[in-house]
Amino acid sequence: MKYLGDFKKIVLLCVKRKWLPNDPFMGYKMTRRDVQKDFLTDEELNNIASKRFLTERLSLVRDAGMTSE
Repeated sequence: MKYLGDFKKIVLLCVKRKWLPNDPFMGYKMTRRDVQKDFLTDEELNNIASKRFLTERLSLVRDAGMTSE
């Protein structure tokens, strides 16, 4: 939705400068909905931590996300 909002600003600027004949977003309303995000359980985190990947790159990505300072 963020990208659409930015794109709409550009389109409206183009309409204002007469580069576009009309606003293609006319009649389209962007609404933001609140989404409840659930946290991973301890079991899910342990499954990720113990997962064996076939490529070293994926293991590095997994391990980078699990480091604590």
